[in-house]
Amino acid sequence: MDTHSLAIQSWAFYALAISIIFARLIFRRIMLKSFADLQADDWIMVSLLLPFTAFIVLTNLVSNSSTQQQRTHRYVLEELQLVITCFVKVCLLILYWRIFPVAFSILRRRYVQIVSAICVISFLIIQISLLSWCQPAHMEDNPHCLTYHNHTIVSLTLSTLTTFLVLILPTPFIPTPRRFLLAILTATGTLTLVFGIFARCLVLTAPDSRTYLFFYITEPTLLIIFANLPFLASLVVSTAPARIREFGRSISFLRDGGDTPLSPWPRSRRASVPSLRMPPLGASLLESTTTVMGGEPERKEWTITTPVTRPGSVKSGFETWKRSSSNAGWPLPG
Repeated sequence: MDTHSLAIQSWAFYALAISIIFARLIFRRIMLKSFADLQADDWIMVSLLLPFTAFIVLTNLVSNSSTQQQRTHRYVLEELQLVITCFVKVCLLILYWRIFPVAFSILRRRYVQIVSAICVISFLIIQISLLSWCQPAHMEDNPHCLTYHNHTIVSLTLSTLTTFLVLILPTPFIPTPRRFLLAILTATGTLTLVFGIFARCLVLTAPDSRTYLFFYITEPTLLIIFANLPFLASLVVSTAPARIREFGRSISFLRDGGDTPLSPWPRSRRASVPSLRMPPLGASLLESTTTVMGGEPERKEWTITTPVTRPGSVKSGFETWKRSSSNAGWPLPG
């Protein structure tokens, strides 16, 4: 791959990833009404802007630099890729913890805890291996700092494991009625895994080639797309015309064999009539500012206004449904 093609592709991916991050922030601003109410995963995603920008710049520098400069740039590039992938996976784990309610997803929450521990251990092992085999103070005399052979083997094993556990395995259990969104997430997670494997295999088989840089750029870009895609989908739905939203509701489905629709992941604040059968859980909504970690959830007053048509009448009206979080169900309208 020539330098010009790499520059075009890298900056195109950069523009795509940055646009998706800003689209997420716009959606969160609409839902939460203030940037001050952004949650932990939102701020982590914002903090990714700086290392991801440096990552794209260094990718182009590695393709143009001489051997001595390349070793320095390549070392920082490895560090940045490790930080970016780790941060995105942390965002997803925080999101999974929030969308799986305490009362109904005990096993899934246990899974999130176990995977979080695996990700932390993997990050430490990869970081220690990088520092052990390629010390910055002795970079010029160490041939491993040019090929990163041993470090790549460790990174290939652990990164593949954590990517599968965070991006692919939990996707079927995500509580959303949007089949198309789940299909896109599954495809994106699979592509992220494949590109990550290709990048490290190329480093092992052809260390002198620069082809691996294309896959190095693609993997974190797909990670960012995966982590922000649900917010982008909700932004499109919340701003779409009513006819499109109604069509989206008509193709929604119920999962796990029950009659109760799943809580949104994430959805706009517009409520549909079927959603009245289950009160919203503050711990499972992305637009909620409350994450229930344990104990009693915060008591809130919920109000939904829905259009209705009385029997024997052709005119439509509106009814308001109110429910306190301490009540057992939705009361009948007065």
